[in-house]
Parts: sequence; structure tokens; C-alpha cells
Amino acid sequence: MAASSNSRNGGLPSPTAPSKPKLEAQLSSGSTSTDGDLSVCLINYILSPDALLQIFFNLDIISLCRCAQVCKSWNRLALDGSVWKNVNLFEFQIAITGKVFRNIVTRCRGFLRKLNLYGCQALQDADLVPFIGHCSRLKELNLQGCCTLTSASISEMTKHCHDLVRLNVSNGPVVDDAACTAIASGCKRLEHLDLAWCARMSESGVITLVKELTRITSLILRGCTGAVNDASMKAIGEHCPQLTVLDVSHIPHTLFDPGIGHIAAGCKHLRHINLSISTQLTEQSQMFLAEHCHELRTVEVSLCIHMTARGFQALFAGCPGLQRLDMEECYEITDATIRKLGQNCHGLRWLSISHCVHVTNYGIECLAHTPCRKTLQVLELDNLPLITDSVTEFLMRFPRLQRVDLYDCGGITRNAVDALQERAPGLAVQTYFAPSLPSLEMQELAEDGQGRRRRRRRCGCSKACCVIQ
Repeated sequence: MAASSNSRNGGLPSPTAPSKPKLEAQLSSGSTSTDGDLSVCLINYILSPDALLQIFFNLDIISLCRCAQVCKSWNRLALDGSVWKNVNLFEFQIAITGKVFRNIVTRCRGFLRKLNLYGCQALQDADLVPFIGHCSRLKELNLQGCCTLTSASISEMTKHCHDLVRLNVSNGPVVDDAACTAIASGCKRLEHLDLAWCARMSESGVITLVKELTRITSLILRGCTGAVNDASMKAIGEHCPQLTVLDVSHIPHTLFDPGIGHIAAGCKHLRHINLSISTQLTEQSQMFLAEHCHELRTVEVSLCIHMTARGFQALFAGCPGLQRLDMEECYEITDATIRKLGQNCHGLRWLSISHCVHVTNYGIECLAHTPCRKTLQVLELDNLPLITDSVTEFLMRFPRLQRVDLYDCGGITRNAVDALQERAPGLAVQTYFAPSLPSLEMQELAEDGQGRRRRRRRCGCSKACCVIQ
């Protein structure tokens, strides 16, 4: 057991539990002169170092650091590299300097499997490049928001981290076509790749990636306006038949219906697609998805203003397994569209129809009489000018509803919202009512000689000229 424990601790000596007579003497005298206080002595006596290590494996960084301050034996175990397989530095962010990163990586060495550096903006290439070689067995790496890193860090990472399965470089390191080539050649086991807002990529970078990354199942290209077009979509459709998640939102000028046609024809196992703010897409894209992608569970098409009610009805019929649907600011949505949605998609859980100005109380009533009323959990109804207080009666018919948004619905009154919350205390109703203005009899707003507004109050007398400023 001792040999096994030492090997697990990287050669560190195992903490020695106090002998039973010594422990009994401490219990009777109340002494805590051994390593740590009496409670720690008891734990070290009852649990072996291996058992403590198994407990430490399940702790986060903050908890491990606290345990390291308890006593010497816990310090050795809590700071052992084998415990630090999953390092999440998101909560520290800007406090993480190059020196801290180097110390962590040096301690973890070959044990590290997951590294989250989200938001660590102080890290430089000089910090990452010399030490990323210690992380050769890394499987998940998150560099989101690390905006001071360049493609040099990406290239160095791909030379050592050949086992990476998930990589997130969104809105952070400089990723250009050269970095895409490095990722494609060095990280062939990637299954999830997030390149959101990497504006320096071109379509050739995306094409290089998808040709080499044969295992990719999730691809995020949000806001990559220079890389997403019909040509890159054609390459994705041809080389990524196993793709299940695709995000090409925020592409307002270069993504057109033929590109979605290539995706739908080649990626028939898609379960999540985000096309929000891709404003050039029309009803034809809806028809492509309805015809080929029958496994879709999440569709986000907010601000796709050219999509039609007829296209949505075809999509609902072709993708009956939809669970999450965002149609915000799709202005052709009507009550009939909502009725078709409820009749076809019985497992719907999340629905946004905010700013769909033609939807009325009747649309919500129709939804409340369809099978999806038993599954719907979130309903966003912001900025619907035609719904009134009567809609709250229909909202009570959704037994699993957890949240409803009613921001800027002019026909909804505060009294109706209060009554709804009283009848359904577990329902989160998100809305806003502007505070009422004070009575003009109690205060007035007047301008002084310099154009500034000042509060003026009248005293108790009835003379109009008597004003207390």
C-alpha cells in the first residue's frame, strides 16, 4: 500500500497517521499538537492517503487550495499533480498572470486533461508557448477571451496537444488561415471547435479545417463574416456528414440559401442550427432544412426577416422533434403559425416569438390546447402589442412553465401580472412597468434661467404664488 501511495503522489512521502495510543492520549487531554487540529488527525487516522486523494479528485481549485492550508499532509496531497486534472481558472480571470500559469502547468504536467483559461487576458504568447508542451495529454482547452494571444500560441499548442477533443478560441486569440492549417494538421481528433468572431479567417481556412477534421461534430462559426459563405458551407456539407451542431449566426451579408442547401443535404444528422441575424436567408432555407434535417431539436432564426410563415409550417412538419425554437423578429409569424407549431412539435420546451407583432391572444390560446402545453418551460413574448391581460388565463394552462417574458407588452397591466404571480408562485414573470409620475399637485418641474430643470414644491396654503424652492 505504501509503495502504491508514493507512486500516486509523484514520489512524495505519505502522511503518517498517529498511532492508536497516541491518538487516545490526545483525545483524553484535548491536545492538538500533531500535524493539524484534532479533527484532521481523526480523518488522517480513519482514511488512507489513497482515500483522501479520491476525495480531492472531486474538488474544484478553490477547495483544493483551502485543503492545502489545513496541514502538511493535506498540503502534499492537495497539491499533487494527479489531483489537478481539471483546471478551471474562469473565476480568477485577470488575476491569472504568466507566473501563476507557469506554476500550475508545471505542477500538473502530464496529468492535466481539461484547462479553462476563459477571460485570462493577462496571458501572453511568452507565457503559453514555453509551457504548453507540458500539457501533451490535454483533451479540452478553452482560450475564449484570451485576446492577447496570437496564432503563435495556437501553432505551438497544435505541436503537442494531439489528443485535443474540444477547442474553444472564440473572441480571443488571433486565428488566421495559418492557424487553421496548424489546427487541421495537429489536432485531428477534434470533435468540438469554436471559432466564433475569428474575423481574420477566410473561407480557405474553414475548408482546410473541415477536410482534415473528420471527427468534427460541433462547429461554431458565429460572426466569422470573412469565412462563412456558400463555398465554405459546401465544403462543410461534403466533409462533415456527422455534424450535429452548427452555428453560423451573425452573418448578415455573405450567407445565402444555396449554402444552407449544401448543409442540409450533407449534414442530415444536425440537431442544433443557429442562423440568427443571417438576414439574406429566405423561405428556401426553411424548405431545405424541412426536407433533409429531420433530427433537428434546436432552431434559432431570430431576425431572419425574409423567412415566411409557409416556410415555418413546412419546418414544423419536417422536424417534429423540435424542443427549442427562436423566431424573434420574424415578422410574418401569425396565430396560424403558432397553432401549426403546437400541433406538430409535441415536445417543445423553449419558444421565443418576441417582436412577432401579428401574434394575438388567440395564438397563445391555440398553443395551450396542443400537446406541447405539457412540455413547454420557457415562453418569451416580449413586444407583442396585440396581446392583452386575457393571455394570463392561457398561461395558466402550461403546467411545466417556469418562465414567461412580457417586456414592453402594452396591453398587459401590472394588475394582471400580479394576479398571475399570485396564482402561479413558482412561475418567473419577467416584465417591467415604468414608475408612475408624482402628482402635479405635490410637485412641479420648472426651468430656471439657465435652462436646467428644478423640482418645485408647493406649501400647504392654496396661493398659487407661494412656492417653496
